[in-house]
Amino acid sequence: MRLFFALLFAAATAAAEPWDQDTMELFARLPVQEGGRVKPLSTVAKFALLRLNYRSSFRDAGGNQRTALEWMLGVLFRPDEARQQRIFLVEDSAALDAIGLEHDGRKRRDRYSYDEIAPARDRLVQLLHEYERIDKSDRNSVQSQVIDLAHSVNEFEAYARFLDFGRAGDLERLSREKKGDDATFRRLQGAVALALFPPVGDGKEWLSPASLVFAEDPPATEHVTMLHLLETLAGTADEAEFRSAATEFCSRSRQLATARGEYRKVPLEVSYYRLDAFYRGLVLYILGFLAVAASWLWPNKWIRRAGFALGAAGLLFNVAGIVLRCVLIARPPITNLYDTVIFITAVGALSALVIEIINRRRIGLAAAPILGALGLFIASRYEVIDRQDTLRPLVAVLNTNFWLATHVTTINIGYAAGLLAGAIAHVYVLGRVLGLKRGDASFYRNVARMVYGVTCFSLVFSVCGTILGGVWANDSWGRFWGWDPKENGALMIVLSQLALLHGRMGGHLRDLGISMAAIFGGMVVAWSWWGVNLLSVGLHSYGFVGGVWTGLLSFWVVEALVLVAGVVSWLNARSPAPPDSTDSGAPGV
Repeated sequence: MRLFFALLFAAATAAAEPWDQDTMELFARLPVQEGGRVKPLSTVAKFALLRLNYRSSFRDAGGNQRTALEWMLGVLFRPDEARQQRIFLVEDSAALDAIGLEHDGRKRRDRYSYDEIAPARDRLVQLLHEYERIDKSDRNSVQSQVIDLAHSVNEFEAYARFLDFGRAGDLERLSREKKGDDATFRRLQGAVALALFPPVGDGKEWLSPASLVFAEDPPATEHVTMLHLLETLAGTADEAEFRSAATEFCSRSRQLATARGEYRKVPLEVSYYRLDAFYRGLVLYILGFLAVAASWLWPNKWIRRAGFALGAAGLLFNVAGIVLRCVLIARPPITNLYDTVIFITAVGALSALVIEIINRRRIGLAAAPILGALGLFIASRYEVIDRQDTLRPLVAVLNTNFWLATHVTTINIGYAAGLLAGAIAHVYVLGRVLGLKRGDASFYRNVARMVYGVTCFSLVFSVCGTILGGVWANDSWGRFWGWDPKENGALMIVLSQLALLHGRMGGHLRDLGISMAAIFGGMVVAWSWWGVNLLSVGLHSYGFVGGVWTGLLSFWVVEALVLVAGVVSWLNARSPAPPDSTDSGAPGV
């Protein structure tokens, strides 16, 4: 019986640790060129699995949580096992019906293995070619899911067949003859998924095994050695031999990349993703909000201080993640839509904490963790929707550090302040609607003053950012203004905020009116930030990403309801008050 439990424990341990830690560390830092930059294999694995699984981790047959790197190593070196792992997410079983795949007893939204999808592969490819001829805007959800599933299957097959030449022992003959039979040719033709070989000369493009073997010039001696090491890794079943070959291959790759100056940031990128600063920041923001909420129920300065400290800690991780990204990409903090989310989140949370330090009304104390948590949650959802490396190189129009550090950063600070003003304005409007602090007119005056101050702050950066954008447009495209959708969106923000300030100066808007205008201004900011990108038109369409219309429309609907509630509150305040009314805080328009 003791022997039985010992064997059972050994089997469970083996299942829980398919790759030893030393091997994982070696391959985590293996440099690969993908998407125009050199990155660690762990990053390639993370986003490859995210595209297939909509998660950067998966559960194996035993229910154990596995990392993306473990999945990638399994696909490369143990493809037979990887084909049985359920990592293909199918959002709607109607997509399986379309390709004629049985799914009895499975949930409508479920994950499938490659072996489960393989019987319908031919039909899947046929529909892929058919549906891709349909304009993207005209496809229904099932057609889009079929296309997505087909691309996922193709990507999986590319990695699974990458080392087929090594498993079949074809390398020696191919290297000698530069040709082989059709089956051999197909095996090596599949070895293109990963550019693992840094050029020995001055070339910029890294090489895959196939490009090395089929090149007109004979490969360098170092590359030949690395090819044979890959063949050993693919074909050996001996653990010691595998580890030895992996150590030598990774060491040679690292040396070549270091000699070219392309390895320096690879270990830092591994550390960046392991730190997972934005997830940690999200957790701390949430804990900060819970502490602030607890202080509402049990007023205590230590609970409030804990809330402030947790919000500040969340901001610290938020900023740390941004700084690491700047170092890795060697650019200012904003290069794509994902960067705008984490940057605006940090600016909004920082501004709210500064407001709390200046005006201890606990409004900034609550706004900081709320905005921080919402922002980093949106960032995490964006990453899942986009499923692409967020550190990818810049598109041509953004390829200048000067304008990224001036126009883009400035306009996004304006976005952040505009959204913060709208968030604080909710306190005024919802407080009046719900009848909170009825007799405390000074509280509402303070809130309105905050909204006004933050709006002024936003206007300064919005105007400067818009003007700088025009200067950049003149430098890049030869015209200062072209009524491009993104330019129009920036102008809409400026005009909405100017209208708010003029309304206040002219006496047309009082505290409630200012707050409602700020909420509307937040809706305009959301349109300029996300909406115009979703149009996928104009010279600024580089930020397009699908799948966020629902969230944006939901935001506008919620904000519209808040504005309606504010109008109702204003109408009620204008109605004659009962003779015994003691409410001295009825707002003006």
